[in-house]
Amino acid sequence: MQGEDLGRQNCIVAQANGSPLWFITDNEDRTTEKLKSLGYQVTDRTVLTYRVKTGAQPRPLTGHWPPETVGDILAWQSTLDPRCRRKIHERIKEGERKKANGVLIVIESPLMTYGFVVLYDRQRPVKKSKLADRRDSIYGLKVMPISVVRIDDRYLAQRNMPKSKTLAGKNIAVVGCGTIGGYLSDMLVKAGAGTCGGKLTLVDFDYLLPQNIGRHRLGFPDLLSNKAEAMAKELKRLAPGAEIRALPVDVRQAQLGELDLLIDATGEESLGHWLCGRYPPPTPMLSVWIEGPGTAVRALLRTKASNACYRCLWHSNRRGELRSTIDPLPAILAGHGCEGLYVPFPASVSVHAASLGAEMTLDWVNGVYSPALRTRLIDRAQQLATPDCDPLRDRECPLCCS
Repeated sequence: MQGEDLGRQNCIVAQANGSPLWFITDNEDRTTEKLKSLGYQVTDRTVLTYRVKTGAQPRPLTGHWPPETVGDILAWQSTLDPRCRRKIHERIKEGERKKANGVLIVIESPLMTYGFVVLYDRQRPVKKSKLADRRDSIYGLKVMPISVVRIDDRYLAQRNMPKSKTLAGKNIAVVGCGTIGGYLSDMLVKAGAGTCGGKLTLVDFDYLLPQNIGRHRLGFPDLLSNKAEAMAKELKRLAPGAEIRALPVDVRQAQLGELDLLIDATGEESLGHWLCGRYPPPTPMLSVWIEGPGTAVRALLRTKASNACYRCLWHSNRRGELRSTIDPLPAILAGHGCEGLYVPFPASVSVHAASLGAEMTLDWVNGVYSPALRTRLIDRAQQLATPDCDPLRDRECPLCCS
């Protein structure tokens, strides 16, 4: 259940290892996709679902326990909440009138959510001569107690952050699905990105090459695939209910539409400057990058025109301001033979950068914009030059002060 309308709900019965599982949903298509990812087979869609609320906390009867029939259930509920008992009785009779295969009754109490399933015996003829006989036929129906587990995307994201907002419902774009963007997009989906009406857009025109695999979220099965498309496919496998769009194009030709947040995870300086000019405030923009050969990871959030943009930081660095380390960054290159030169650092540095980006994204959605510039020093031989702070736009920046 992800919508606000608790009245719209259906039950899908699926089979798993010979046991039935009952899924309550307000979107059958979304839930069916989740069941496919689990390898479960849908066996029935004709079971009615009813939710009944009670103010009484459940406790077992001291006599006959556990309940085996509808009569046992009604007797039990009459000792807890007579009004709840009447609602349950009405729902079971309603299901029989509608000729459903069965009913799933979910009881929401202050302590827990519990319930039971009733399957109607259509093979046995029902005598219609006396009302008491029809009542007794309902009372004698067998019940299956159920335990209730939530699998909705809202709960999965909210469970680890009970007092914080998640990324559910937000329109977020990640530019760059490389060594930072791959891990970062994974973390964003776990925080609710692409769920509950939101959308996560991944933009990257590049392909996953053998030399990328050593520090990328993707692996060998995605070799020579477009990074954005492969990453979207992987995330859909992990979160079938999320809406994830892949744009396998250069971001300079992409149509991103209206965004709640734009994330630059490319680590490419010139492209970062272009994005700042193309998407000025009020579009919030988060830049995440790695400095040197994994010396430090940094992130800068810009939410309004008075804040420094990614290009502002470049101008400040030229003057020796707002640098990450006191000593100059080491210039280490690797690569030999026919392989081009590259900056070496392990996958753990990429995860550090992605974690910083995810941390600042969650702060952003919860209204925490400070400190806007954050640095995490990885190389312990270095000394931090700039504590986390809120830099203002640079006077030399042609994008902010033209």
